[in-house]
Amino acid sequence: MTGAVALEPAPTRTVSSPASVVKVVASKISPTNIMDKVSSVDSVATMLSLTWVSAATYCVTVPLAWYTFALRTGLSPLAPGQWKGFLSVFAGIWVMTNFIKPVRFIVGLSLRSQFKSLILFAKEQMHVSTKLAAASTFVATHVLATGVLMSSGIVLASGIAGVPIIPR
Repeated sequence: MTGAVALEPAPTRTVSSPASVVKVVASKISPTNIMDKVSSVDSVATMLSLTWVSAATYCVTVPLAWYTFALRTGLSPLAPGQWKGFLSVFAGIWVMTNFIKPVRFIVGLSLRSQFKSLILFAKEQMHVSTKLAAASTFVATHVLATGVLMSSGIVLASGIAGVPIIPR
């Protein structure tokens, strides 16, 4: 055959123990390594937007489950012995949310430009690196904002159901 190229086998890397496999994998997927390899704010913004939509979904489903459980039983999920029943209601609602995952994905992608703007705004206003701006955006949107949304939803659900959050 003319023009044929001989292929040499790829070099192999031997791993001596399972612990070394874990070290190699951990070094490849550590958050520091991932952030070092991010070439643009777009990638981080996309990740933040997709994970925020997922967290926001829980900000709706948990209060919905709380309301449903409180209305059905007349008790708060925090009442003694009620947590297991509440988790059953939540599991049923969670299963239904799996059917809207494609919609969640589309919404997440549509929000990435807003998250990019938030990261750049934080970087500019706080005079910090992109990494620190992304981390602060994560805390603001994923911890603080979703915490407020979830808490507000639970307060609203309990109020509408007429069941106090904290049992007496």
